[in-house]
Amino acid sequence: MPSFLGHPRANTIQLPAPVYATWNPAGTDANIALSNGNLTAEVTGPTAGTAYGTSATPGGSFDNGKRYIEIGVTSIVGSASGVAIGFADTDQAVTGELGDMAYAYAWRLDGYKENAGVESVFGSIATAGDIVQLAIHAYVEGGLAKANIWFGLNGVWFGAGDPASGVNPSFEGVVAPIATDWSIRSTLKVTGDCLFGNFGNAPFSYEVPVGFGSGWGFNIV
Repeated sequence: MPSFLGHPRANTIQLPAPVYATWNPAGTDANIALSNGNLTAEVTGPTAGTAYGTSATPGGSFDNGKRYIEIGVTSIVGSASGVAIGFADTDQAVTGELGDMAYAYAWRLDGYKENAGVESVFGSIATAGDIVQLAIHAYVEGGLAKANIWFGLNGVWFGAGDPASGVNPSFEGVVAPIATDWSIRSTLKVTGDCLFGNFGNAPFSYEVPVGFGSGWGFNIV
């Protein structure tokens, strides 16, 4: 009697679908309006004396791994120095300029990097339509959450940085000692200042560094 054995079925593992972050309404100043699925952050209140903050958390603790994201510059109404993007300890309260905080590591759109109020010229000035690139390698060392952080603009990593090779980070070995994990932060200052966060929710404009997860959130590969 003829028989049909068919083709053996390969064993496969179904990976959970990625869940990408957005700007977090709970971590956003009331003078910043979120729209477009909480991916667009725009100052709609009066111009700040210092700055207004917004944040994007991965939805859980992130203290180990490599991630890449992009932030689009929609508009800069005031000085570019009033807009900053970076990473911070999740529990670091941001009540003013991002770069003034002890455990926040920022790049300002006027071409400066800054931490704890110490600034230095770094990179080029951003304008509307530009894409800011961020890469983070988070790790735990000696019980501390640490990270190497890279910033770039429009396909060029600042300071001859290369996240894929791990060389020339914008910030090296920085710590997040309060919550012991990391979040993405930005601060904006002038009415109409506007950023668009791409946390993996859409195709990136530039190549993801080799070895880095494509986006920010859960189940990122």
